[in-house]
Amino acid sequence: MTTLKDIARACGVSAVTVSDILNSKSGAASAETRERVLKAAKEMHYRPNLVARGLRNGRMNTVGVLLRYSNSPASGNPVAMILLDSVLAVNTKNHKTTILVTMEDWPNEQGLSQNPALTACDGVVLAVPPDIDALKAILDYHKLPFVSIGTKSSHPDVSYVDVENIAAAQIAVLNNRSLRGIFE
Repeated sequence: MTTLKDIARACGVSAVTVSDILNSKSGAASAETRERVLKAAKEMHYRPNLVARGLRNGRMNTVGVLLRYSNSPASGNPVAMILLDSVLAVNTKNHKTTILVTMEDWPNEQGLSQNPALTACDGVVLAVPPDIDALKAILDYHKLPFVSIGTKSSHPDVSYVDVENIAAAQIAVLNNRSLRGIFE
């Protein structure tokens, strides 16, 4: 993997100058140096190191989606697929990466704390967790922000999103003329 230092060495400039040019900092270098650095970066197939950038900025721009996997694919669960599609759409729009993390047993402190995917996340969406309160303790310990989908916690400070199933069913029935007389 090509680094800023490799490009700097090839162009006879400092790594700071290369970084400033690649990050479009105005006045970083002359037009000639800028073109030389950009050409070298392209020829050397330079890709930014997102981990290094995340360490520098304190953010990875990554959201984890934690799903329980129990010998059946998530694609067999329509709610999970709608949730995942929605998270992907929002993250894509906001230029964030989505990491899908699966666990067999919830909660599992060792599995959560040692999962390398979760260490790269700025926050986590918990998809229908069976025991939000046990997960809360683990995620709080690791200072990992989260939101629960479909499960309310006994802790008032836990954010969650759910569907009003009864109200949604009533609206659906009342909007369907052929069923209206049955349920009114």
